[in-house]
Amino acid sequence: MEIDEILDVGVFTNGTPNLYKSFPKAFFHLIEPIPDLEVVSLPISYHAYNLGLGDRNQQMLLNVADLSSSFEERTKTDGIHPITKQITTEVVTLDTFYERFLSKGKKYGIKIDTEGMELKILQGLTNPDFIKEIEFFILEVSTRERFKNGYRASDIFNWMGQNSYEFLTILNIPDQRNFFDFIFVKKQSLCLL
Repeated sequence: MEIDEILDVGVFTNGTPNLYKSFPKAFFHLIEPIPDLEVVSLPISYHAYNLGLGDRNQQMLLNVADLSSSFEERTKTDGIHPITKQITTEVVTLDTFYERFLSKGKKYGIKIDTEGMELKILQGLTNPDFIKEIEFFILEVSTRERFKNGYRASDIFNWMGQNSYEFLTILNIPDQRNFFDFIFVKKQSLCLL
């Protein structure tokens, strides 16, 4: 599958090296709300954006811990992540990001690992032209309530089905079964794989 550009949403300090290796010719948009974050692994060709994504354009308070960050409040199920600082961050929808920064008529892939914001980010994607250009999604999906008032995994599957995407596979099976990385592809792309 040829992909022109990939949005890596939620880069944090490690980046997504397996994604970068899988698509070495793609241009990457690295979206991370923590300013001046040193990322260990970077793709060959990229641009970094210091903002968050969500279901509407707004300013939000980001809770930063040593090993992660989240706009959402964690539950005990997710373990203890002491907050080391809070940052007010610009948050935009995927639709707004598309209009501001992306080229039209390209083939896109989107990876979202945003500690509880995955469904809200998808809800900020309503532009049918952009949706048609997205070939796949890789999402870290919570399968237990990791965040207060969080989504259910079925909410992600429902959004994908309503927008003509199908579940393809699980990328990882972590030690803790609170979340998994799922791949979704366009329904018509399943026959090409």
